[in-house]
Amino acid sequence: RANMELGTVNRALRTLSECNQALVRMEDRETLFNDVCKAIVEVGEYRMAWIGLAEHDERKTVKPVSRAGIEKGYLESAHITWAEDEYGHGPTGTAIRTGKTIIARNILTDPEFEPWREQALEKGYRSSAAIPIRLNKKVIGTLNVYAVEPHFFDEDEIKLLEETALDISFALEKFSEEDKRKQVEEELQERRDENTKLAAIAKQQAELQDWINTFDTFVGKFDPNGIGIIFNKAPIKVGGVTMDDVVGKYFPDTKWWSHSKVDRARIVECFKQAKAGLSSRIETNFRSADGTPVPIIFNCQPVIDDDGKVKYITAEGKTIIEETQLRTELQEAKDVLETRVRERTSELVEANIELKNEIAERKQAEKALRVNEERSEERRGGKE
Repeated sequence: RANMELGTVNRALRTLSECNQALVRMEDRETLFNDVCKAIVEVGEYRMAWIGLAEHDERKTVKPVSRAGIEKGYLESAHITWAEDEYGHGPTGTAIRTGKTIIARNILTDPEFEPWREQALEKGYRSSAAIPIRLNKKVIGTLNVYAVEPHFFDEDEIKLLEETALDISFALEKFSEEDKRKQVEEELQERRDENTKLAAIAKQQAELQDWINTFDTFVGKFDPNGIGIIFNKAPIKVGGVTMDDVVGKYFPDTKWWSHSKVDRARIVECFKQAKAGLSSRIETNFRSADGTPVPIIFNCQPVIDDDGKVKYITAEGKTIIEETQLRTELQEAKDVLETRVRERTSELVEANIELKNEIAERKQAEKALRVNEERSEERRGGKE
């Protein structure tokens, strides 16, 4: 039994380690799901594993999004749901509704497995586990694992599978944050495009000045050589300069860029591209009134006349402090995940060592017992 326990721990250690490696190198949800299911089957030696997400359609369907192992069309014909009906009272549907791990210890006799029993037994499934997967504390699906033996899932086995599902949930939260960041960036791009379009169609300087003063972002108009023509008031105030400091001046030479040669060089290149008739977008740092660099995305857009020449250049700058903070948070989250992988692996290694020591002690005790029994036999034989 001790040797079996040691084998279980080693197998579980390898499985969890491989799943954690999949989490660290994750690129997208589909790859993550596939790698985890594959690791559970190939390393964990389970019959089949799949991940299902709870749909919010009329039938409350559970949609399989990844699978590995011996499946042979089982999921396509299973019609698994999380509704309050016969197809929703199996391990998967119950786990989604209750948020608890559900074990079918013996598929042959489990009454809740009736709708799928015949097909499951044909595929060699004898027991199964459904572990909830969460996103922002809400159950969105399950990790489902099938074994070839009844009563296969003991307490330690279940804990390790729950740890894997917890790590999947953690990774999904990071994907969700990344989606939000991309949405913010798309909204910013839409606004930049709109600002550029409005600036290009403005015909008179007075009208343009009234319009651009409504923006809290940086908006400016320049001649083809980068000489300032008009600016809105927001960057003038933030940068601690006057209109006279920037209008009629070569833009990269203004106080806005005096704090850094690197940032000035980026702006110079941006205007060179615009003068050549090319749009240019860079990330750089804007100098505020107190001298503090403020990260911004700066966009130069050339306006071309009917002869194909650059008529003037419009520019728009948007602070990206929130985006920079989000990138930092995403990196910190990745560092936390890597730390958890190392800590969990270390804990399992220590548990493995302790179990080995326990087995060694048991073997020594068994050897001493056999020696005592042999001596007792010899003494009884001598008396006879």
